Amino acid sequence: MKKTSFFWHLGKWPRVLFLTVLLLFGWVLLIVLKLFKGDSWAQEQKDLLGINIAQADAPPPTSTPFLAVWNGLKYALENDFLFGKPQSHFFDLSFAKKQYESGKVSPDLYKIQTEIKPENGKLKFQIQEIEPEESFLNWLDLIRVIHPKNTEIIVDSEYRKFHLLDKNNLEKLLVKPDDVYVSNGKKINFANSSQLWKDQDKDNELFLNSNDYISLNFNSLRPGEKFYLIIKSKYRDWILDENNTVLEQAKFFAVNFVKSKIVAKAATSALIVFGLFLLRKNISTGLLAPLFALSNCSSSGASSSYRCFPVFYKSYNGDWCHISTIYPRTWKYSSEIMELPREAVLNNGNLELKVVSTKRHYIDFIGLTREPHEVSCHTEHLTLERAYHNRLKADISNLILNQDARYLHTIPGDTVDLEFKALEKQVKKDEQETYLLRAGGFYISLRPESKKLAGNWQERISNEARARLATLVNLKDYK
Repeated sequence: MKKTSFFWHLGKWPRVLFLTVLLLFGWVLLIVLKLFKGDSWAQEQKDLLGINIAQADAPPPTSTPFLAVWNGLKYALENDFLFGKPQSHFFDLSFAKKQYESGKVSPDLYKIQTEIKPENGKLKFQIQEIEPEESFLNWLDLIRVIHPKNTEIIVDSEYRKFHLLDKNNLEKLLVKPDDVYVSNGKKINFANSSQLWKDQDKDNELFLNSNDYISLNFNSLRPGEKFYLIIKSKYRDWILDENNTVLEQAKFFAVNFVKSKIVAKAATSALIVFGLFLLRKNISTGLLAPLFALSNCSSSGASSSYRCFPVFYKSYNGDWCHISTIYPRTWKYSSEIMELPREAVLNNGNLELKVVSTKRHYIDFIGLTREPHEVSCHTEHLTLERAYHNRLKADISNLILNQDARYLHTIPGDTVDLEFKALEKQVKKDEQETYLLRAGGFYISLRPESKKLAGNWQERISNEARARLATLVNLKDYK
């Protein structure tokens, strides 16, 4: 029979209380020893004990805030944004800020698909927080691209740039595979370029479940030539959700207890007396490693799985090598293009690719192309004139101007109205315009204090957002 500790026989709230006491004691002990032995000593102890916050903050790629576009009548949901590579999602706020502010979180680049209709010389958008999470937006940039008709913009899989492609040219450059295999047995309409430009075609889209994959084999390719893979995808059936682990609840109560006035007044004398006692007894900190770990760790319990499309190629020695990862957006299909490494095509001209679906996703197009011809275009950056936070009832435009350590913070139920000045440059008859949103920031799992502040946020979100959230909850495996 498997033995379990006394701790796990306790109910949830006794465990929370027990951890809260341990956290308070661990924090007090760490503060005292840092006071008498210095910061360098404290860091040495953390290194010795193997305490690494980064290891505890690896939640799966999940939701982000949503962008809604004013269509002349209402704000209609466009898609989720604030994606970033390698990730822009975290459980711990302090670690997230450290990662972002050290330049380790790249910005998102998203192609807006809804037709934008100016109103009184303004382009109007809305940021909507419609899931149990928190977002921290540092800056955003709205880009207007004027380009020839019969061309389309596709963003690269790293969100660094966009490609402007001629449709006819791309059609000629598409390479059909010699063999296509879908693990779930369904057929895929490969390299039908008409699928790439349509908004959605339910008759041809391919639904992939968790651990399904697509295997693509090509022969007679030219080694050393550049090739690109284009994937059009959407859908996810999970949300980041609130951080409701026992440890996170304990941290919440411990922090609020420490902030109380009574504790503040008694802390100094108690710490000094306790510190002198420890030094006099010369207690070994090695015996207190669990308390140090508890007092320094961030919330754990993060899933190690990815919710995305990792893409691999088969090397000459038979190993599967990761190229890049496609993160499907939630609401509408979006297309991304990735450059394949030249060594992916073997000396005999063979190329074998595998696209894995680590959760439920839809694919509407997948195609391999030779290096496409880039078309020139005219780009303009629009001026943000207003950013109004409806819960705070305040203009917060100054918070999203790419300033250091300044963030637009949103919690569930929040909406922020954005207005940009519409540019006067007219689009010619043989041209069209496309808008892209570039944004920098990160988001985290919903903390207990933010959950309390948000209140009954489900009643404040739009009907379409509420219907989707109800569907996810009914799935019961959305995490």
